[in-house]
Amino acid sequence: MKRIGWLGRLAPWLFALGLAQACGDDAATLAANAQAGADAGVKDGDVSQSPDGAAEIADIAEQSDPGAAGDVSDPGALAAADEPGDSSETTASPLWPAWLSGTWQDCTGDWTISPDGTWTWLSIDQGCSRQGTAVWTGQLLDLTATDGACPAPIWLQKGLGISVQGDILTLVHSTFVGMRKFTKGGIDRQRWQVTELQSQTQSNLDLCYDSSGAFFSGKFKALNQCVFLACGGVVDDLQKVNGQPQLWTHCVGSCGCSGLVVVEQQATDSLSGHYATADCYTGHGGTFSAIAVPFAGP
Repeated sequence: MKRIGWLGRLAPWLFALGLAQACGDDAATLAANAQAGADAGVKDGDVSQSPDGAAEIADIAEQSDPGAAGDVSDPGALAAADEPGDSSETTASPLWPAWLSGTWQDCTGDWTISPDGTWTWLSIDQGCSRQGTAVWTGQLLDLTATDGACPAPIWLQKGLGISVQGDILTLVHSTFVGMRKFTKGGIDRQRWQVTELQSQTQSNLDLCYDSSGAFFSGKFKALNQCVFLACGGVVDDLQKVNGQPQLWTHCVGSCGCSGLVVVEQQATDSLSGHYATADCYTGHGGTFSAIAVPFAGP
C-alpha cells in the first residue's frame, strides 16, 4: 500500500480553503458592484436644473420622502411592487377591500375610489379630471385610465404596492421615486406665489396640512427663471424654530439640491423671509416675499 505523507493528506483541505477564499472575494466584488449600480440608479434624469424639468418634479413631489410616509404594513407587497404589472394575470379580482374605497387626498388633488373598482381623479393643481378602473389582485393594485382630459398622474400604474394605516394610504412603484402619500381625513391646501426679491422671479410654493393642522406635504415650482431654491422640488418638513416657521427642501436629479426657507414675517395672506440653497455645483441665497393665491382647480 502506498503511504501518503502528511502534506498529501492536507492537500484537499488546502484546496477547499483556497476555493472558499476565492468565492468570498467574488462575493465581495459583486456586492461592491451592486452597491455602485444602486447608487448610479438614483440618477434618473436631471429635473432640477431646467424649467421644463420643474413640471416633472411637481408631479413627484410627495414621493421623495420615504420616511414621511410612515411604516408600511405589508413588506411583501412592497417587494412585489418592483415587478412590472401583467394585465393578463389580473382579469379576475379577489373581493374588493372595503378599506380602499373612499376619497383620498394629497397636495395636488382628490382621488375617489368606488366599491366597484371605478375611480375618479380630480386634479386641484390643474383643474381637470380623469376616470378609470382598478383591479385588486390580493397583494397589488392595477390602475387603468378610461377617460378624462388630465395628464396621467405618475402613480397611474399597474402593480402598485399599497399600504393603509389609519387614514393614510401609501403607494409605491419602481417607476417613481419614494412613496406617494394620501390622506382620508381632509387636507388644507395653501399656495403661495413667491417673488425672489433680487431677481424679481416668481415660483409657486404649495404647503398642505392634515385635519389636525400638522404639516402633510409640500412642493415648489419655478414659474419663470429657476432662482428661488431651484426649478422645482419637495418640501420635506416644516417646523417652528424660535417661533419662526422653517422649511427644509430638496430636489432630485443628476445634480440634486437642498434648501432652507426661513419665514420671518407672516400674516393671513402674506409671507416674507430669507432662503439658502446648494446643489452639486454651487450655492446661493436671498430674500423673498409671498402672497396667498388659489389653486388652479375649481
